[in-house]
Amino acid sequence: MIEDRTLRGTTLSGAEEFWRRINPRVMNFAFDYLSETEAYGDLYAFQRHVGFDREVFVIPDPDAFGDALHRRSFPGTIEQMSPLAQVAFGLVGTGYTIKERLA
Repeated sequence: MIEDRTLRGTTLSGAEEFWRRINPRVMNFAFDYLSETEAYGDLYAFQRHVGFDREVFVIPDPDAFGDALHRRSFPGTIEQMSPLAQVAFGLVGTGYTIKERLA
């Protein structure tokens, strides 16, 4: 998904003006059924370490190559992090939104 960061304004005569900006990529994903060992081991450590200010590198499809890998992968920061939640007996779920970090 692309986040729209275009600035918009309306003049006194009613005409619309646009100021285009670079639009960052945004990726939403979830881990619906993790074992408690996975969730409270590496994933918990990841959440505590990365937080909302450290950079991560998103690679949605590690098997992709060439342009597909380059276009889909990006550095970013976590914008939203769902809490670890019990979804079934012994299973935990969580989700993330990561936004591209632009220079």
